[in-house]
Amino acid sequence: MNVKIFQAFGSDGIHKLEQEINHWLENHPGPIEVVDTDISATDVADSTQGERQTLIVCIWYEKLG
Repeated sequence: MNVKIFQAFGSDGIHKLEQEINHWLENHPGPIEVVDTDISATDVADSTQGERQTLIVCIWYEKLG
């Protein structure tokens, strides 16, 4: 089984994440089957930027064919 991990920081990055995931799914070399997904969201304290959101999306998949 394979895994692809996407990570985004801040509201701008999180808003772009859906497009990034869809692009990866549409342009993956060869067919795949998504077996499972999971997300994790948290606020991270950053000494230079203050508090910012972090989002991690994991996609487990099998290559077909």
